[in-house]
Amino acid sequence: MAKASAIKIGVSDFYVATATLGTQSTQGTQGTQGTQGITITYGTPKVIGGTARVGTAMNRGENRVYESDQLIRNSNRISGATITYESRTVDMASEMEILHGIASATNDEYEDGPDNAPKNVAIGWAKHMSDGSYKCVWYYWCTGTKGDESDETATDSETSNTDSYEFAAMPAPDNGMLRRRAICADKAAMEAFFSSVRKSST
Repeated sequence: MAKASAIKIGVSDFYVATATLGTQSTQGTQGTQGTQGITITYGTPKVIGGTARVGTAMNRGENRVYESDQLIRNSNRISGATITYESRTVDMASEMEILHGIASATNDEYEDGPDNAPKNVAIGWAKHMSDGSYKCVWYYWCTGTKGDESDETATDSETSNTDSYEFAAMPAPDNGMLRRRAICADKAAMEAFFSSVRKSST
């Protein structure tokens, strides 16, 4: 009996870009004052570490409408997502900046407390498919936390532990969009996708 061929999937590096919320004035008509529009400015995307695993749980908001004692509409829509990222190689500088809002070390040391808050970031990664293509995604507006830590001696386990990070993804405040996705034909197209969070036309 011939062995069935399986579709193999590999997960790429994990990309992060800092997101800054701002406002932009719009021009009014005939000299009237314009309105203030919300804008998001993204920093240069960077890889913060290798990827052992990425898990995505979609959050759904239900809106049930009743009329004459009957359910006439049940809208089950995606309202956000929870992304779990596991890695062995996230550097401390990236972790402190993203999760605690500390841009740099002082005398080669980081010190944080309850007043330190995570930054808003965009996060993205790609799935490398067996046909050579990449399924790529950016989530526009996220905040991250780090899971509980557990350290073991090397003799306790044959595999090294991963650090776990959880990101809450919400619709972007400027346009209400949650994510951007694409199937990229090759690695070059994937790298172009992750060179910016949004296309210039969106």
